[in-house]
Amino acid sequence: MIHIPRSVLLLPLLACAACGGGSGGGDGSVGPSNLVYSDALALHLVGVAATAHVPSFDGAADLFTVAPALPPGLALDPSTGVIAGTPTADAPRRRYTVRASHAGASAEAEVELVVVLPQRYAYVISPEEPSISVFLADLASGRLQRKGYVVPAAGETGPERMTVARDGRFAYVTNSGSDNVSVYAIDPLTGDLSPRAPAPTGAGPHALAIAPAGGFAYVTSRGSNDVRVYAIDATAGTLSPAGAPVATAPAPSALALAPTGRFLFVASRGDLPGGGDVQAFEVDPLAGTLAAVGPALALGSAKPSGISIDAVRARIYVTDEATGSVETLAYDVATGTPSALSDDPAGDVPVALALDPTGRFAFVANAGADSGSTFAVDAVSG
Repeated sequence: MIHIPRSVLLLPLLACAACGGGSGGGDGSVGPSNLVYSDALALHLVGVAATAHVPSFDGAADLFTVAPALPPGLALDPSTGVIAGTPTADAPRRRYTVRASHAGASAEAEVELVVVLPQRYAYVISPEEPSISVFLADLASGRLQRKGYVVPAAGETGPERMTVARDGRFAYVTNSGSDNVSVYAIDPLTGDLSPRAPAPTGAGPHALAIAPAGGFAYVTSRGSNDVRVYAIDATAGTLSPAGAPVATAPAPSALALAPTGRFLFVASRGDLPGGGDVQAFEVDPLAGTLAAVGPALALGSAKPSGISIDAVRARIYVTDEATGSVETLAYDVATGTPSALSDDPAGDVPVALALDPTGRFAFVANAGADSGSTFAVDAVSG
């Protein structure tokens, strides 16, 4: 299976197009109205000059302001309203409000931006060999060129999933055969992997998630029915236990953190008669430890295998192998409590789901049909 690390390889799925609108006219005596940025949702890359966001409006405007502050490297021209620059750091998708003013009158428009690190490398796990192949990504075409591979050390067997830290410095592979997590340092110039000391886990580790701010990792163990919390060494990338294992429903298969890092959601396959569920946990921001939020949300006969969280809307997407569908859940941003919204057909045995960086599209891998499904995500309802 191919694993696309968020901060090392994130293929641009949305082109950044210039607005094409003018900078407003009028005789200078009428305040601005109908302020619009036609490219009001855009993806930018760190270190790559952004296509300018040019506003159009009626009337006159002589002062533009924006809140909150734009991502590092991007700036708003206070006299023209043009947003431009070269991003210097990644930033999650966020809404920014631009206000145009003149003679005591004003108009506002929203712009949504997301900034990601340039994609350079992809990693592919081959469980049968086993090995991890390293590929170089062509920024223009998106094609992958094989660079080489690394063979896991003895005692690190049965690779399941690979997760790369947001800063692209370390990668982690859960090993269900040896009940541990492999740790690799990533060479920033070549993408090559250097092994570090593995971390023991519960029985059958499957999925791993890293806190948005770094510092902690969370691992589900399907054999011991728990989630384990690990502190991440900032220098070596190694993992050490942080607190006792936290019990879950039988066979926890997937987990994901809310963009704020405040809540962790765990999907469990459950016993055969009872079906699966999704349990929310509140995360202690200092210790990384977990506390269950109310009862789990039962999913009936569902057998969840993958879970992903929208970066902007309070929505959770769960792939269900039993019904061949994707279940959309909402969650309360204050309490973390999940609730069911919709159930949409996907394909034969959907096992994993990923959202593009802007949250506009969802992509589902269907193991039963060796196929993929693509969804457009409703901007309002999710």
